Amino acid sequence: MASSWAQAEEVLFEIDVAPVWSTHPTATPKLFTSGDYQYAAFYDDDRQLTLAQRALGEREWAFERFPVVTTWPTGGHARIALTVDADGYVHMVPYRRGLAEAPSEPPNMIYYRTEEPHDITSFEQTYMIEPDEPNPGYPTFITDPEDRLYFEYRIGGSGRGSQQWNVYDRKDRSWTAMPMLLDGRGEMSAYGGPRLGPDGVWRCLWMWRDTPHAETNHTLSFMRSDDLLNWENAAGEPVALPVTIDNSEVVVDAAAPGEGLINMVHTIGWDSEQQPVIAYHRYDEDGNSQIYNARFEEGAWNIVAATDWDFRWGFQGTGALPAEARAEGVRAMGEGRLVQRVWSEPYGAQRVVLDEATLDPIDIGPADANPDTAPPAWRRARSEPESDFDARPMSVRWINDKGSSGEPGVRYVLRWEVGPNNNDRPVPEPWPDPTMLRLYKIGS
Repeated sequence: MASSWAQAEEVLFEIDVAPVWSTHPTATPKLFTSGDYQYAAFYDDDRQLTLAQRALGEREWAFERFPVVTTWPTGGHARIALTVDADGYVHMVPYRRGLAEAPSEPPNMIYYRTEEPHDITSFEQTYMIEPDEPNPGYPTFITDPEDRLYFEYRIGGSGRGSQQWNVYDRKDRSWTAMPMLLDGRGEMSAYGGPRLGPDGVWRCLWMWRDTPHAETNHTLSFMRSDDLLNWENAAGEPVALPVTIDNSEVVVDAAAPGEGLINMVHTIGWDSEQQPVIAYHRYDEDGNSQIYNARFEEGAWNIVAATDWDFRWGFQGTGALPAEARAEGVRAMGEGRLVQRVWSEPYGAQRVVLDEATLDPIDIGPADANPDTAPPAWRRARSEPESDFDARPMSVRWINDKGSSGEPGVRYVLRWEVGPNNNDRPVPEPWPDPTMLRLYKIGS
């Protein structure tokens, strides 16, 4: 969500990275800046896993390609995890159900790590997860403020999985399993996981799903921790690990399957006192789609609808489903108000102003007409697709840097132009030409 200061941002320079496959998503590219180096991981125009590296003072990229090629079932189910640890070693994990090509060992989660700091020619393929683990997926690297590196992943499939975490020992360059966090006990799986808040506290937001079908999502839940080992619910009561569906003390909204919870729309924003406010999608009493906000107050969750939409996103089935609603987390805008950007297929992008004391909506209008929710001018000018392909709609996606260069007032983003998801099915020809993955340096 843009703020008024963001309107003063401008592009300091742009650099082409490489042509990429554009027919449908093949895992969102990743951007990571670490000290004097910058890395972009992506699938190229042949759908082959590629890592680009450049020194921040140079415009030329060096490339390293890996024997990993994706096939059609991608979109939301493909992922590239990329990070650089505090010693400069690069870590990368590609994931997708049924890679078209992949190294034979390890047979499940493919893990690459450099043998030398910032040397992309020194990657070795090694183990992080035992090869007999059943169907590991959804890899994510997370670094805490003390530079501890964690790896989050799921064991098992949709509707029958458990959430796992490993922690990295920089001294001996090894990974150790942490206690299981969310356990579906073979009956369901969790969608969501811990993320650091602005106060350095971990918050874990998730919902359960009974089967691979999206309409079986249910029971939105929340807990918090200072160290990822000791957890408590919103009331401050201890929560023992692993957490299961029986832990009623962590429930935010006990919505049942079919009542509109969807793992594509649940996130956390923050009010002026840095209290978490949960935004999510579910159906109202008339069966319409709405965005709700929830905040823990006086021993209970205060849940208030932010929208009054007159439509229903009737999602169902499996695969990479197209989104018909989205929501960003709230943020404080002063004078006792919160602001939130929401989007839906029939209504487009909207700006919702909320009473901070009650979470009640005060005003709703077009998002792009207001400086506190409109994208900055440089981004609006570059958000129209450059491709002239019109057989399928192309769109521009913006990807934030997961690292930092340490340059004051500067940030980096990637521009990715690509076609829509196709429910993990092949797209008939004709296909669009490859599009250019492009890096922008932004300053104010």
